[in-house]
Amino acid sequence: HVRRIDPDIEVIAFDGRLPQRAIVEQVAQADVLLGCTDQHTSRLVLSDMARRYLVPAIDCGGLIEGANGLVTGQIIQLVLFRPHDPCPRCRGMVDDMRMRQELMSPEERQALIDAAGNHAPPPEAHEIPQIDTVGYITTVSGRLAAGYAIGWLTGRFAPPFERMQMNLIAECLDVTDRPQPVDEACTCQ
Repeated sequence: HVRRIDPDIEVIAFDGRLPQRAIVEQVAQADVLLGCTDQHTSRLVLSDMARRYLVPAIDCGGLIEGANGLVTGQIIQLVLFRPHDPCPRCRGMVDDMRMRQELMSPEERQALIDAAGNHAPPPEAHEIPQIDTVGYITTVSGRLAAGYAIGWLTGRFAPPFERMQMNLIAECLDVTDRPQPVDEACTCQ
């Protein structure tokens, strides 16, 4: 698809995951990173890449909110991660329980369930609940992040936010910037 836009663009694909050394070495050479993930662990890695390797990043995501059977919010969030910015822990964006669930293998999960016997298994043994979203929310958030990255890379404009949240079904889109200080007690410090 990218080559149809511009046949001179070089596309390089890497098969792997952060924080695998070979992938980190390649990603650390980027000018900007786009985080398009629903994983808490991935958000920490994205922030860590910005801090350790001085590669700025834009994390994008979406969420549906509802009450009484009605959709009350279709939220897009864009978050900047630069070397000096608060990490996802400082910003309250990650949950330790969720991270343990994400990092647990199916075998480890089953072992916890088996070890519980007749008792309730520990919370981390539960499957991660799937949060429903509407397809265009992820598309819109990704395109916004790409647009801000292009502005950043070309020097034409910088993202005018630290942590922007936008409700696509609210009056005037209810756009909010949520700047947050670094938590001096956080492990990122």
